[in-house]
Amino acid sequence: MSALAHRLSYAALGVALLASSACARGADAERVKSDLQQRLDRDVKADLLRVVAIKREGSAPMPAGESGASRVIVYFNATMELTQPYKFGSWDELGSSSVAYAVGATEKGLFGLQPENKAGDRIRAYGSALYEQSGDGSWCPSRRPTRPAGKPMPPTRRTSRAARRRRDPSS
Repeated sequence: MSALAHRLSYAALGVALLASSACARGADAERVKSDLQQRLDRDVKADLLRVVAIKREGSAPMPAGESGASRVIVYFNATMELTQPYKFGSWDELGSSSVAYAVGATEKGLFGLQPENKAGDRIRAYGSALYEQSGDGSWCPSRRPTRPAGKPMPPTRRTSRAARRRRDPSS
């Protein structure tokens, strides 16, 4: 191969690497792992779960935040380990929905949670996190959108049927 061909192949490789790094919108895997650990400690229970591994699975654009800054949702697969025994869902303990909320998953996106877990048990999750781009270009965790206070939830089919039954019990 000629020297020109070598240079062209190296240039093509460099362009491909730059292009692939530009496709990763939002925070990188290490940032997502750190932010997830903070959310678990804050929203579930401090030092109950330790994030062992995280694999970033992509991202999608979201509508701009109140400040007008760009936002993305980052999807990931996480493996967490319990650091102590815990009874999820007992009367005075948190339920699996608390873990799902902190991880940004549905309850069906959590695997390994039992009514009673032992220290060392592994929990896997298909999660998500919302990030907003700051003025310096870095990505910071953003709050999930919530509905304004005092605004009722929009009716669903189920609530609409229930409301119709209350008005007309024969239906």
